[in-house]
Amino acid sequence: EEYYRRIEAECLNDILEAQRDVVIAISGGVTGNVVAYERILSDCVTVWLRAKPEEYMRRVLAQGDHRPMAKSDNAMAELRALATKREPQYQRADITIHTDNLSPADITRKIQQAMS
Repeated sequence: EEYYRRIEAECLNDILEAQRDVVIAISGGVTGNVVAYERILSDCVTVWLRAKPEEYMRRVLAQGDHRPMAKSDNAMAELRALATKREPQYQRADITIHTDNLSPADITRKIQQAMS
């Protein structure tokens, strides 16, 4: 994970140094990468796509990613704990969109409205 976080920070810096208008989707774990997350918060408009942990899990599984469940009998409890731990950092986002039961088009509209 340390290697992944270092590459994440380097890629983020490369993107931000290019000074283009882009949308960057980052992992929720970026909050643990203090340097990268602080850079995001200072240089970007940030949007927290908030959902219930059950919805996060449903979305991941729907994408065919079974890692959250593969090695844990308590995956849902672990996901809830992780979401709770990260929430104070997520709350630092400029915009929060509650995404439960919304389509991608609905979420996009809400983000556009919030940025207007």
